[in-house]
Amino acid sequence: MSRDDGALAHAWAYFELHATQRITIFNYFVVFSCILATGLAAAIQAPPRLSSVGVALGILLALLSYLFWQLDRRTAFLVKHAEDAIKQQEPAGAQLINDEVDK
Repeated sequence: MSRDDGALAHAWAYFELHATQRITIFNYFVVFSCILATGLAAAIQAPPRLSSVGVALGILLALLSYLFWQLDRRTAFLVKHAEDAIKQQEPAGAQLINDEVDK
């Protein structure tokens, strides 16, 4: 394995780590937002004296969405950073990432 192959393998491992992390973050967002949405639906059907619970759950859902959006932006940046490194290290005969950009 040459030095360039080691750099390419490292870039692919970096890409794989952050791509997997991005998918995991999305999965956690779906689970947590479904839990909060279920609580919000229950609060809507509850007596009016529990309306403050619904408001709190709505605010919490908005904050959760913002937090996960920021985490997604960060991991998207890291994935793009890894793609740029792979573009520079890819062998001439197997340019997968560079071909995707062209198409």
